[in-house]
Amino acid sequence: SFFPHARDVLVARRRPRADISLPPHAEVLLRARGRERLLCLDVSCGLERNPIAVYNGVDAEPPPLLFSYVKQCVAVEAVSLLALYDADWPHPTGCGCRNACELGEGGVCQCVHRDGTDERFARAQPAYGPGQLLTRAFDSIYECHLLCACAHTCPNRVVQHGMRVRLEVFRTPRAGWGVRAVDAIRAGAFLCEYAGEYLPDDEAEERGIRYDEHDMSRLMDVQGDGPDALRMCVDATNFSNVARFVNHSCAPNCHKQRVFADHMSRLPRIALFALRDIAPLEEISYDYGYLGVPGKTLACHCGARSCKTKLY
Repeated sequence: SFFPHARDVLVARRRPRADISLPPHAEVLLRARGRERLLCLDVSCGLERNPIAVYNGVDAEPPPLLFSYVKQCVAVEAVSLLALYDADWPHPTGCGCRNACELGEGGVCQCVHRDGTDERFARAQPAYGPGQLLTRAFDSIYECHLLCACAHTCPNRVVQHGMRVRLEVFRTPRAGWGVRAVDAIRAGAFLCEYAGEYLPDDEAEERGIRYDEHDMSRLMDVQGDGPDALRMCVDATNFSNVARFVNHSCAPNCHKQRVFADHMSRLPRIALFALRDIAPLEEISYDYGYLGVPGKTLACHCGARSCKTKLY
């Protein structure tokens, strides 16, 4: 050989460049655990800020793509008109804050401290704290909206800006599809909205009967703003987002929260917030809060130590 002795060869070891990142597809492939296969790069079809990959290492079930992905709830025209503010329940006025609303106690922002239309300054503790993290569960949260004078970057605008955390869908051994965190998530962080199709109660009841026959109901009750306590359902069967895959748990790490962020609608958004710190690759879950169904039972497979064994 050209160099007869190893001592004559100078080996230079190059340090890997820290500024070189993996292509997005390669990073998604590397996140697969064990025997998991990557079935879909992005179930949101590019609608979300971060792609939502789908993995399956349990069975031969194909990716769950038989629905239309939407970022927010959709509604037929009749439902949209019913949900509008009217003379009996006028539009909420926007705050007059400049640039950003003050989230501290003692502030004067009528959105931050609103706790009902009759007592606009009744809430002493703002819903969002430092880092736009939810301080605790509230009956309702009123975010600043289009009629407000504050900037788009106001800290009282969280849910309306959509998902920021990275989530992915995966196949669970006993509970079908589930959702897990890609990165660590702090307690109080907004994860995603429960999006679907707004339905009046009578139509929701009809669909619910059909869904119950196949043990597949994705109906969630919502109660709106106003003296008539407008009630509807969100059906995540045909139109929905990643929240349709979030499983129930008797010891959940998330919870549902009503959030009003649209100056035109009396119907709230149903947002999922972290109850505690969530570790990377930990499954996301919340308590479905099902009521008893006479003559029917549905087993719970959450696996929590405090599992009630039945959803209803």
